[in-house]
Amino acid sequence: MRTLTRAARDAGRPGARRVIGECRLLGARRLLGPARWRARAVAAQLHFSGPAGFGRFFRHHTGLTPVAWAVQAVTAAASSATTPTAPSASTANATPAAVTCASPEAVAASATCAATASTIGPAA
Repeated sequence: MRTLTRAARDAGRPGARRVIGECRLLGARRLLGPARWRARAVAAQLHFSGPAGFGRFFRHHTGLTPVAWAVQAVTAAASSATTPTAPSASTANATPAAVTCASPEAVAASATCAATASTIGPAA
């Protein structure tokens, strides 16, 4: 991991651990939001040591527990689907939290993560 991180930083890119973390966060958001997986299944799918470790990771990066974030994402999706209105001036340029990444580097990592996300199947 250290050699990969050094090479990435020498090339002006974020470190390997950061890219991996952002990829896991993107996958978690996709599974908890649109796919409506349970937090325990997401933790297993994304290879966390357990649900508690996943919960700490997710809360550290989003400020919410996985369950609270999922409820918020589902509520936001339901309200936007039922009330099609023009965005206000204050939210016209805002991106919904459910689809944003933690940093611009995560957007680039999302292309890398796309192959991983496409292999994720439904929860057992």
